[in-house]
Amino acid sequence: TAFHMSGKKNKESGMRFRNTNVSMGLPGISEYEIWETDAQAVAAVKQLLS
Repeated sequence: TAFHMSGKKNKESGMRFRNTNVSMGLPGISEYEIWETDAQAVAAVKQLLS
């Protein structure tokens, strides 16, 4: 059996200067959030599945 998950959470970017007139990505996606894997969430799920 396989189980797939990302375990991602988002956090506020540490970027201080913010120019709303300049876009670095796609419309509708925040320029000032970072998505990263939550190691604690992954460990908790791993424990539940073992």
